[in-house]
Amino acid sequence: REPSSRLRRLLAIDAAGAVLTAAITLGLLASGVVQSGVPSIAWWVLGGVAMGLALFGALALWRQWPPALQLRRLAAANLAYALASLLLVGMFRDTVTILAVGYVIVEALVLAGLASVEWRESARVG
Repeated sequence: REPSSRLRRLLAIDAAGAVLTAAITLGLLASGVVQSGVPSIAWWVLGGVAMGLALFGALALWRQWPPALQLRRLAAANLAYALASLLLVGMFRDTVTILAVGYVIVEALVLAGLASVEWRESARVG
């Protein structure tokens, strides 16, 4: 069964957001272009996870997986990524820069909002 245009749009937003997150994390934070006060290896790992989430979201657009299940998985993954980012900043609270803290907080809020929409949509598509 082909996903609805609403569901496809949600999956596309999720995948595009993960690509943007990976680009910022890898291109600016992991590479050291923006000083964050967090070891770059931690950003490389988070950026790799974001790329994996982008791939998962993109695959969901082309696969005919049960939509409710894939949305719940994406919502859980987004929340886990946000939590991991917040924990990372917390672990390096003595050295992390205000710019890195701001980025992670904004990212966590966006991901929590996206996860909420995905969870509600999963209930709708049942």
